[in-house]
Amino acid sequence: MKLYQLIFAVALMSTLGVSHAGTLQKKVKFDPSWCKYYCMREAEKTCGSNEKCYRHAYKGCMDRSAAAKECRY
Repeated sequence: MKLYQLIFAVALMSTLGVSHAGTLQKKVKFDPSWCKYYCMREAEKTCGSNEKCYRHAYKGCMDRSAAAKECRY
């Protein structure tokens, strides 16, 4: 890795913050606007095209996230 690549990588990681690296986990820092998209994605993975299942999974995810103050599926 060249020096300019290392500097760019460090600057990028400090700009994004290490907490965003946790997006691959099931539990991430609470941000209601971000949890909306997180719950949509998780419900889509779980239910596919079943609309009733999707709505139930999405609502449950949002409720659990709000109660725990962190995005949870």
